[in-house]
Amino acid sequence: MTDEYNHEQEQQFINLTDEEGNVQEFEVVLSFEHEEQEYAVLYLVDESEGEEAVIFKVIESGEEVTFENLTDEEFEKIAKVYYEIVNENE
Repeated sequence: MTDEYNHEQEQQFINLTDEEGNVQEFEVVLSFEHEEQEYAVLYLVDESEGEEAVIFKVIESGEEVTFENLTDEEFEKIAKVYYEIVNENE
């Protein structure tokens, strides 16, 4: 998935296009770095889809930003990091 992304803004909404050409709007809830890799936690804006967070690996190449899906193993590891960050801020 690709889109323009500015990780310095406080609240940001982005549209991502999946491999099938479907466009969905997400709110960027948090971006963080872990082991020299940036990740973004996104919530789908369309409330009919539920309120489940999605975590993507953020790959920057020049001016292009790509959001890559995590493998199951990566997701388990990064989800733990995300929950640690959330618990520290409560």
